[in-house]
Amino acid sequence: MPNLYFKKTKMKKSTENIRAWKSVSDVWRSLKPPLRPSPGEIKIYEQFLKKTLAGGSSRRALLFGATPELRDLLAKYKFNVSIVDINPVMIKAMTKLLKRKNHQEKIIISDWLKVKPLKYHYDVVMGDQIFGNVKFEKWHQFCRIISDSLQPNGHLITNVILRFPVKGVFSFEKLINLYQKYPSKFNNIENKWQMLYKMMYSDKRFYSKKNYLVLWPAILQIQRALKSIRVNLDIKKIAKLADNIYVKEYKYSSPPRKVFESILGRHFHIINSDINRKHPVYRHYRIYLAKSI
Repeated sequence: MPNLYFKKTKMKKSTENIRAWKSVSDVWRSLKPPLRPSPGEIKIYEQFLKKTLAGGSSRRALLFGATPELRDLLAKYKFNVSIVDINPVMIKAMTKLLKRKNHQEKIIISDWLKVKPLKYHYDVVMGDQIFGNVKFEKWHQFCRIISDSLQPNGHLITNVILRFPVKGVFSFEKLINLYQKYPSKFNNIENKWQMLYKMMYSDKRFYSKKNYLVLWPAILQIQRALKSIRVNLDIKKIAKLADNIYVKEYKYSSPPRKVFESILGRHFHIINSDINRKHPVYRHYRIYLAKSI
């Protein structure tokens, strides 16, 4: 997989985001689950989407982000889609990966938290792991934006990365020791990311319980952590552990399930939620179907 490079600059934050996500768009085709939606998760998305079609839905959907798998799904059910994303480069790159062309897509270039009042009220709002990319303290604001965008009794369908409790301590040192002794255990990306999640949620260097921020263990972060414990590791091994992802710093919000549902429940009625049961790593990714109050 090609390297991801998030260049540090003094430009405005929105421009930095464009540069950062351009790197993601360049390599999206080669990414594998859990770094992009898995087939099992797409099935859950589809099951939930079909439940929204009863009652004469006008089939208008608002999509936060340009995830091609969700756009293909909305095209399959002939939705008129408005896409909100701050990055036109990302949208263009993701459009090239679509399997179903939807001629009823409207592009809105905007920060999700600053999007202007929309022309329509939508039957469905969707987005894959969108809450993680919004600061935790802004989640109530984001919920209100979503709610205000929906028709009465409209639905939200989204996948959320949730923290799960880790039994005992699975520190960065323990992860590296295991990696050096049993490298074959890390060949499967789903197994590897299961261990990475256990480490991140257990080690305060990678997770803050105060604001629920997770520090993505990319090459630079692994190098810094190795230096702090005075362990040398070959750069090729570091790159393999980090899936060749090179970022200056990427953090996302990941609270426990109860915390997320308490916030969501103040703005929506939670109808259902489910996970892909193919592999334990996907228990971190819970997909919700919720209805506007």
